[in-house]
Amino acid sequence: MIQALKDFVIVRQKYAEESSGIIIPETANKHKLYDGKIKYIVESVGPDYPWRLRRGDMIEIVRHEGIKFVHEGIDYWKVKARWIEGVYV
Repeated sequence: MIQALKDFVIVRQKYAEESSGIIIPETANKHKLYDGKIKYIVESVGPDYPWRLRRGDMIEIVRHEGIKFVHEGIDYWKVKARWIEGVYV
């Protein structure tokens, strides 16, 4: 498991699965993309993060913000609090 530090949040992109079993990113489906924003799932929250956010929450960040890295074959992004625009409830 990855642990975020400071006020960073570690997220992974939420993917949609079609009935055929093919997994495609939501960016490929323009009906699920609004104003250049993509849905992400929170994996880890740093101890200095200013708001209440938990693992498994779905958030929205500005497109192309964050630092992308790969861990165990999965793409993750390290994002700052100011890049997060909303939390889905």
